[in-house]
Amino acid sequence: MTVWPYLFQLPPFLFLFYMAVEIYTRDKHNGLHRSTSMLLLSVSAMFLGQFLSNIVPYPEAEPLIRYVMLPSGFVIMSAALLFFSQLGRTPTALPIRLLLVGIPLSGPFVLWLFPSWVQLQIEQGAYWRQGVFGSGFHWYVTGMAAYTLTGLLFFLIRAIRANRHHGDAKLELKRLRLILYGALVSSAWLILAFLTRQSASEWLPFLPNATASAYAAIFFALFIRYVVMNHGFLATASKRYEILFDNSMLGIVLLDEQNRMLQANEEFLRILGMNSFAKEQWMGKNPARYIKLDPQTYARLGEAYAKRRKIQQELVIENYRQAERTLEVHTTYIEAEGQLLTYWIVKDITVQKKHEDMLSVLAYNDPLTGLANRRRFYETLVAVQQSAMDAEAITVMLIDLDHFKSVNDTLGHAAGDDLLARVAGFLREAVPADACIARLGGDEFAVLFPARLDVAAACRSAQQLLDRFNEPSERSGIPHQVTASIGLSRTAVNYDDPEAVLRLADTAMYAAKHKGRNQYVLVDEG
Repeated sequence: MTVWPYLFQLPPFLFLFYMAVEIYTRDKHNGLHRSTSMLLLSVSAMFLGQFLSNIVPYPEAEPLIRYVMLPSGFVIMSAALLFFSQLGRTPTALPIRLLLVGIPLSGPFVLWLFPSWVQLQIEQGAYWRQGVFGSGFHWYVTGMAAYTLTGLLFFLIRAIRANRHHGDAKLELKRLRLILYGALVSSAWLILAFLTRQSASEWLPFLPNATASAYAAIFFALFIRYVVMNHGFLATASKRYEILFDNSMLGIVLLDEQNRMLQANEEFLRILGMNSFAKEQWMGKNPARYIKLDPQTYARLGEAYAKRRKIQQELVIENYRQAERTLEVHTTYIEAEGQLLTYWIVKDITVQKKHEDMLSVLAYNDPLTGLANRRRFYETLVAVQQSAMDAEAITVMLIDLDHFKSVNDTLGHAAGDDLLARVAGFLREAVPADACIARLGGDEFAVLFPARLDVAAACRSAQQLLDRFNEPSERSGIPHQVTASIGLSRTAVNYDDPEAVLRLADTAMYAAKHKGRNQYVLVDEG
């Protein structure tokens, strides 16, 4: 029994088998790890077939080569295509992709069903046994090898081109470059083995020519192992990750390249109104089918997602239960299982936005009348001054109630509050809808008319207010009547001081009081 197979063929088998088991057990749920393990196992099976065919009795060598070694070579081709198709993230439909990957697997059936065409014979050399085939099968093997090499190059080039312009795919490019280097080293070894096969047979006859070429697969496998072990992404989360994921106060979902949900935590399902769903009901579904978005926002998100741009945006959606939610959405992209996956991190800010809206109302509105307050009136006046055309004028009306204190003293503060609310109603009726109406404080009100309105229309509004004040009214059966003094000012837009505009209206209002109240006075400097 020769010792050479134990030196040149058994160690590669054991080494490759160990690598396959190591990668598979590192992450059983990772598709890229599984395809890598299958590739390494098929290469190790080829070495096992070579080893066994050289140590068994001669009559038993032919079945080992036909049923173990040669089929392993075709399985290697399919496993390599599967690995590279996952690495290249081909968009081809799964059945078609499996068909393309599985074409080399026709080889074992040819070996087993058409032995007369294969014409396999075993030649016994001084040190090694070698299989010899008919010319037809030889060209068949050559064609399958060319098909496989073309497919590998296609998937690899496609993967590099697809990730070259993605800022989030730097690690993916590094991984692909390392695999490309492995392919180059393996090719260099194959060329070297081919060029030196004759001289090596003469000078070193104990070296196995067939196995020397197969060593190229070992170099390539080493590169793949390094990439998968050091630059892969594990699908199995640690316990700490699971705790953070499941109990996060943020909604988190992981989507595949077809926008289908792979993982989603309870908070994300709650936000979408799907917290009562069983996992099989949402797994593999697009989350967009459970929400409603306005078409413009949906189009913007779709464009950003198609170009793999990071999204940081505030969205208003209607979820599956038809509840409106305001969300902060952030996306990031990660590489896993040969795909560029998307993480959506979603924060429900619905309650926060309601509180902000309430604070905004309190900050800019009078709580008693619902009108704008002094702060909002001033800001609106400044904005109008800054945006108005030079030819336009600004018209402001100030209203001060006459003898309002007597209402509080005789009828009580509740009656006073009721009167102020009624005055707010009078103002809404008398002035245009796009005017800014404000309660400046106490019994003092102000109106900023739109620039398009002429001064005659403002005067008509003032007179309409006076008419409403003069209508008889009573409270608790006690008749009472309150009048108002109104000042109107019309100033040019180049009045850049809002205080000056209000002072002019205030001057007009006090002029109305001095004239006997219950009237308006206009000061026109426009």
